[in-house]
Amino acid sequence: MEKQKLQRILDKYPGAFITDSGIRSVAIQAQFVQARPKQYPKTLRQAVQAFDLDEKKLTDDNYLKTLYKGREAWLHQTIRETARKQQGFYHVAGHAIDVSVRRLSLEQKRRLQKELAAEGYSLIMERVRGMQAKYYVSIERANVFHVQSGTR
Repeated sequence: MEKQKLQRILDKYPGAFITDSGIRSVAIQAQFVQARPKQYPKTLRQAVQAFDLDEKKLTDDNYLKTLYKGREAWLHQTIRETARKQQGFYHVAGHAIDVSVRRLSLEQKRRLQKELAAEGYSLIMERVRGMQAKYYVSIERANVFHVQSGTR
């Protein structure tokens, strides 16, 4: 993903800024997966299958916090393999950049959304607080735009 092109668009929207490098390492992505296991259901299903886990325990948040402990090598390999796929980890593959829009008004967010779409980007609206995130929120609630390039 061309970070400079995205930055040129964001320059028109003071208060919007890129929050990551544009290429997330496998190790950093693993931290997100470990902190938000429910938000990565494909990886969670893969872990259940790979380690013959009791699916009933997946509703226990304390269990989920330790699910990948001692399984980091497996998790890193799974992330690498998944990043190559069509619906894989866009950040790891270099096809996504997160943009903070928390300082933009609703009207500015709508204009930015339209401009990004016109340039061929797709968005996932997120509400992020620390390491916790809710995906596919309304534009009113979004404080981060997960911007994806149209090519994979």
